[in-house]
Amino acid sequence: MASIRLNKLIADAGITSRRGADELIGDGRVSVDGIIVREMGSKIDPAINQVMVDGETITASLIKTYLALHKPRGVVSTMYDPEGRPSLSDFISLRKRAPFPCRAFR
Repeated sequence: MASIRLNKLIADAGITSRRGADELIGDGRVSVDGIIVREMGSKIDPAINQVMVDGETITASLIKTYLALHKPRGVVSTMYDPEGRPSLSDFISLRKRAPFPCRAFR
């Protein structure tokens, strides 16, 4: 397998988004082959390198699931809203891996 960006592997494993992965990397919570990585844009080969987040080994999932939802008016396109407005999480029960909302269709 070809090398990929570390934040993409973390996002593909369902840990967090790519931006969230960048924060984990910057906070020193990610290691590759036992060495903490803090450099953004680092590339790894998932077939060779062992990646750990907070001490737990992660692997990217090859299976992706896509959900389509006709969002009702007044519902915000996020899984959590600190202002308490209705959000997508009110309609989608969380599974093992958290869904990431996107605006694929308009």
